[in-house]
Amino acid sequence: MTKSKSSQTTDLCCQFSLSEIKLATQDFNEEFIIGRGGFGEVYKGFINEGIVAIKRLCSASKQGEVEFWMEIETLSKLRHVHLVSLIGYCNESDEMILVYEYMPKGTIVDHLYRLNGSYSPLDWETRLKICIGAARGLDYLHTGTVPGIIHRDVKDSNILLDDQFVAKISDFGLAKLESITLAQSYVSTNVKGTFGYLDPEYFLTRRLSKKTDVYAFGVVLLVVLCGRPAVDMRVVEYQQSLTLWAQECIRDGRVDQIIDPNLLGKIAVKSLEAFLKVTKTCLDKKPKKRPNMSQIVANLEFALEQQLLRPGNSGADKVMLNRRFQFFLQKGDEEENESSSLTTIGGKSFHQEHLSGIPIWRTCISDTKWAWSWLWGCFVNRKEASVNPQNDYDVSLPMSQTDTHIRSILPMRGVLSEANFRIFSISHLKQATKNFSSDSYLGDGGFGKIYKGCLHETGFIAIKILNREHSIQGLDEWQAEVNIQGALSHPNLVKLFGLCQNDTELLLVYEYMAKGSLYNYLFCCGRSVVKPLSWEIRVKILIGAARSLAFLHSSDKNIVFRDLKTSNILLDENFNAKLSGFGLAKLSPSADESHAMSRVMGTFGYIDPEYYRTGQFNVKCDVYAFGVVMVEMLTGLRAMDTKRPDGQQNLIHWIKPHLSTNKNLEPMMDSRLNCRYPPEAALIVAQTALTCLEDEPKRRPSMEEVLKTLEAVTDLSLSTATASSLDLDAR
Repeated sequence: MTKSKSSQTTDLCCQFSLSEIKLATQDFNEEFIIGRGGFGEVYKGFINEGIVAIKRLCSASKQGEVEFWMEIETLSKLRHVHLVSLIGYCNESDEMILVYEYMPKGTIVDHLYRLNGSYSPLDWETRLKICIGAARGLDYLHTGTVPGIIHRDVKDSNILLDDQFVAKISDFGLAKLESITLAQSYVSTNVKGTFGYLDPEYFLTRRLSKKTDVYAFGVVLLVVLCGRPAVDMRVVEYQQSLTLWAQECIRDGRVDQIIDPNLLGKIAVKSLEAFLKVTKTCLDKKPKKRPNMSQIVANLEFALEQQLLRPGNSGADKVMLNRRFQFFLQKGDEEENESSSLTTIGGKSFHQEHLSGIPIWRTCISDTKWAWSWLWGCFVNRKEASVNPQNDYDVSLPMSQTDTHIRSILPMRGVLSEANFRIFSISHLKQATKNFSSDSYLGDGGFGKIYKGCLHETGFIAIKILNREHSIQGLDEWQAEVNIQGALSHPNLVKLFGLCQNDTELLLVYEYMAKGSLYNYLFCCGRSVVKPLSWEIRVKILIGAARSLAFLHSSDKNIVFRDLKTSNILLDENFNAKLSGFGLAKLSPSADESHAMSRVMGTFGYIDPEYYRTGQFNVKCDVYAFGVVMVEMLTGLRAMDTKRPDGQQNLIHWIKPHLSTNKNLEPMMDSRLNCRYPPEAALIVAQTALTCLEDEPKRRPSMEEVLKTLEAVTDLSLSTATASSLDLDAR
């Protein structure tokens, strides 16, 4: 056994050789697998006559590499009775492996809703003790370390149990030091976590704090009480999100409907009162009103005390129980104020063993060379096309006639396979852009740099270059862009002419959009200030964008765009709107069905709340985003702007109450319009936006319905303008 440089100093974390790990698992014998997760497979192993859990990074998981080093950095310096101990790691021969203490009882999931015959359902007393242990572990992270640590992925599957059912927090791959979040004003560029447990405030504003963990722990408390997953797509739609369904049942006095049937009649009423009160406050929409973890520990201990004092009766009457909780919660809502918090009952009682040490810092480099080599190999090793040594493909021939081998590697799951475009030579594109000169440079996008060019065959073009240092995700987006956009043709979609490869760069060639993006016109960004858009032009742009989405949704493939925003709506010289940026687009089998995703994709401010709560997306996610664009068009304000005052940073949350009447809408309208718009038409647009922004996706209109409404707005605007003109003539 060897030690890393850091562990030689602190004696906290061992570095194992790959041969030691293989010996411990009998060369990763499948019979030793005890679990699987996003990181990879978990094996039961034997080291120095002791049992350990060995987590092996899946080779296909690039995100896991960052999580691997974060786990080592965080856990190597932490020791607490309610945290899983990291024994060591192995980083050898492209293998990344973490070695932990073995937890024989698995996760609480195994004892709640993933019962396989090995375990019996947990009684209420045991569930409370597990919650208290997990809360103590989180309290230690928040207050027992300097700086404090925000876990960011609190969920039931990350709470493990030892042989005595002592709860221990695990999986620190997404953890953040509080000092870092403070330095960034609590704003994180990337939201990380798990569907169903994500704090809405964190998701919508990217403001990360300890209260983000508190919200997720509140969801865990509901899971423990209800004995079901936080998100369950097997049940009816209104029950799929446990948080929303449970809160509704509690408000309506239907507590018995959410409690795990194994617990009915076995919970003391006062214990349940205390448990539901702490759960309710954890899930408060305002982070400042949520309790801290030490308060949660104290109140869960009180709930346990009440359970232990419970007389041996058969349970309260169901109707009386529901009425009591309905009254209790209503009374609590009336008494709450901005500074309210849970009353601390009893003191904290837990062990804190903190061994400080030097962190193990490692440089995390995502080596994507293998992916680029594979992709370029597919281009270079063309067997069915005649190419010259410089790979200068004939720009005049469509792809379907030049390269069937490239076609074979482009289609991927969830995209189209009928893409028809050209393969451009790099020399041709260099000539078109004057060797990608600074004069041809238009700006930067999600892929990389964008240049303007001119070809004899097509006229002006725009060239997007995928940077060689882009992540593997960039390759996926590039592939989706090629397959979906290359197969579609519509007047309101930016046309993809073709692609090109050059050493370690991928290039996409599009039609040139002379007026740039809607974002620039609304928010005055770019190298020059643009003239404000008139009301008529704004409606015209909305109609064009609506037509593009209606086309995508009504096509045979039912395409969900997933990234509608003002910067993806481009404008030609006549202000005709065309949709671009298909890197996140997915196919949906029908307009009424949903897809489950493991992570949220999209842009902050435009993402459907139901999507981030459940991980389910369908065409109604695009409808929500279009509602956001409509509000931006009315107000001239960005969907997300951290420079605005608290409470106004998320445009939709702030503005929705102002969209229903002309009186409320008028002060919110873009001042650059100078009141030159028909109020009736503006109100129709605002009310249509409200329907698009409905919380329940099924209550939102289709894009076809939105389009018809906007076309009617055009007729109304024209008739209003005509009436005004006639009135002036009469005068």
